[in-house]
Amino acid sequence: MLLFFKIFSLIFLIWILIFFLFRFLRERIKKKSLEKLKRYYNLEDLLLYSLEANFFGQKSYGFRQIRGNGALALLHDKIHFFLLLPDREIIIPISKIISVNLKKSFLGKTVFKPLLHVEFLNENGDRDEVAWLLKNPDLWRVEIDNLRKNV
Repeated sequence: MLLFFKIFSLIFLIWILIFFLFRFLRERIKKKSLEKLKRYYNLEDLLLYSLEANFFGQKSYGFRQIRGNGALALLHDKIHFFLLLPDREIIIPISKIISVNLKKSFLGKTVFKPLLHVEFLNENGDRDEVAWLLKNPDLWRVEIDNLRKNV
């Protein structure tokens, strides 16, 4: 019985350490995302922004992409995403967006939650797609659609 309590205590301690490590990393990601956004924009000028956008990839880069975190900003004329690792930016002019909707998966990846999916014309004029996991993807979809109507 004593061995059981030792094992249980060890497992519980490991779980607590993992929880706090995850929380620390999440806060660090949010801090770095906020720094990136503030470097480019005054936050009051943004229609929407997320410091915890989880990027599911860009179709033109193929299926072998790793998901990544970063800051996503919606402005009157564009969507601007700052991927933290690797350091990369994606800018999608509102005028180049073909469609915006919600999907359950993208590039063979899923978390069984709705993803914000944007189809657009890239800088070469080719069709491309991106997707993000966000806290309120439907709000983003509606806002982007409203902006598209005014272009």
